[in-house]
Amino acid sequence: MNQICINVVYVLCSILLFSCDTNNNVTSYRIKSPQPTPTVIENIPEQLNWTKPKNWIQKPATNMRLASFEISDLNGDIADVSISIFPGNVGGIKANVNRWRGQIDLLPQNEEDIMKNVIKEIHPFLGECLIFKLENNINNKAITVIISEQNNQTLFIKISGSTQILSAVEAEFGYFYKSLHWDNNS
Repeated sequence: MNQICINVVYVLCSILLFSCDTNNNVTSYRIKSPQPTPTVIENIPEQLNWTKPKNWIQKPATNMRLASFEISDLNGDIADVSISIFPGNVGGIKANVNRWRGQIDLLPQNEEDIMKNVIKEIHPFLGECLIFKLENNINNKAITVIISEQNNQTLFIKISGSTQILSAVEAEFGYFYKSLHWDNNS
């Protein structure tokens, strides 16, 4: 038993002795964590362009968003608009719609129920688009997302905010969405 105590004291003293420098300074180290690799397509062969409504404020793009906008109404209510493009189908319709449903506190649905409420529309530049309008009137949250899949990539145009502001800017959002077009860079 005494030998165990002596070994513990020896280890503790060794740690104390070797962990301090002669100036009684504490040394700390900062290790830079690796940045996550963006999943956004970086080399888009064409440039996506649009016409922004006058009262929309453009925000800086991020590695997940090609563009971001903020819309405010007279009451200070704010809606967020984003344009994102990803490779492939990004998990599919069911996973994405249920993620958005969760963002506004709605329960998930099966794919059949999700597809019952989809609006299909042909956009002149984006091809077939699926439009999902999600509302939770209990907590006053809403999201509308337009999805276009083409050339093995998925484009999301999303607006989120209160049900009132989304209702108030629905025409502007439609105008914005219909203005989207690809310009060839080559």
